[in-house]
Amino acid sequence: MRALTYVWFLYFVQNLEWQERLWGQIRPEADSLCSWQKRMITLLASPAFFGRGYVQEGMWKAARAVADSLAAWGLKRPPFASDYLQTFSVAVHTFPDTVELWWGKVRLIPGLDFHVQPESQSLKGRFRLRPIRAHRGLPRLRKGRDAVFLDYLNAPDDSWRKQLAHLQDSVVKAGWPVVRLAAKQEAWYPARASQPSFVATIHPRAAHKVVKIPRFLTVHVRAETHSEVPCANSLAYWPGQVPDTFIVITAHLDHLGMLGREALYGGAHDNASGTAMMMALARYVASQPPPHYSLLFIGFGAEEIGLEGSWQFIHKYRPVLPRIRFLLNLDLMGGAEKGVTLVNGRELPHLSALIDSLNRTYNLLEKVDLRSNAPNSDHYFFTQLQVPAIFLYANGEGIAYHDVLDTAERLPWQNCPRLYSLLVNFLESLQKPLPSYYFEAKSQK
Repeated sequence: MRALTYVWFLYFVQNLEWQERLWGQIRPEADSLCSWQKRMITLLASPAFFGRGYVQEGMWKAARAVADSLAAWGLKRPPFASDYLQTFSVAVHTFPDTVELWWGKVRLIPGLDFHVQPESQSLKGRFRLRPIRAHRGLPRLRKGRDAVFLDYLNAPDDSWRKQLAHLQDSVVKAGWPVVRLAAKQEAWYPARASQPSFVATIHPRAAHKVVKIPRFLTVHVRAETHSEVPCANSLAYWPGQVPDTFIVITAHLDHLGMLGREALYGGAHDNASGTAMMMALARYVASQPPPHYSLLFIGFGAEEIGLEGSWQFIHKYRPVLPRIRFLLNLDLMGGAEKGVTLVNGRELPHLSALIDSLNRTYNLLEKVDLRSNAPNSDHYFFTQLQVPAIFLYANGEGIAYHDVLDTAERLPWQNCPRLYSLLVNFLESLQKPLPSYYFEAKSQK
């Protein structure tokens, strides 16, 4: 009897993954589509798309590639649009080529060791480096000859850091170059315009390179402001039995681009992962019989510069909004070791409860958390115009954000089949008759 029990235990352990899949109700197509997603993330985050930003037409190329893929799978041009692309332009401040910072004789690596604050102007020269202590105030500085160094990382407490920030504001307004050693890893963002200042931020992970303060700092950074950089949203449509009512799946396809020629902000997590998931859902839908409600897939451009792509869509296609039954926005989809969070989930409690119920029923992810609405992704402008919308993001650990280390090879992806299965189950539930109050937003006080 003991021998039979032991044999059964070995069989169960050896087939644990199969048992888990049967119990967890992972959809049969999930593995193949997630393998495809991983390849797509690697491509979108590669140098071929220049960080999907505002140099070398990276974002435009990504939008074209996404639109072409959706069309190749048989998805249609939306009936309200004249093309698979909605084009627009934005003003952007960029750093297209030279970005160099020498700490004495030590060359710091753009992106990995430091970044230039996005509004910074061009700067070239050799400057005497003047460290500033919070309790001593500003020394006498010579314009065009001195640069200021502020050490936030080794400040003894937060009150010192606040004093350093106050001194930094004074120095920047006076026009002196600033180099700061950050207290923690800071995200980089694009900017629409420049300011008459120069600030470079050294990352804490490069602190070992700047232990000794040299006499001189050498800087060569060239910046450019463009009034009209071409951008695009990718649009595709899968007609349903009710062709003029839409369930919308969105993801922003842009990222930060490049800082000079070396620093590639590939944005695997943010948001090649969401774009690939949206495309995988579209690919699955295109292989199925027509749904009840039509499905609309939108890859928004220029999200990182202020949700510009979603605003442009709303501005141009405002009459479409009353025909949207629900909008699901996918952003930051890598990881999911700790489940997912629903932004605007508290305002839509019945739809949030539906997602949580599906997750529990099929035992897919650890948990479903809820957050109140916030202007942190492309769902937001839709919610302000009474379109029911949820922004869903994955909760992972140790994933780089707005950083050159946000790469495909660093992105945890083992929970993709479970996340994909949850999303497909939810989309299929939305095709069923649901009470109208499910889509009514509850005010949060």
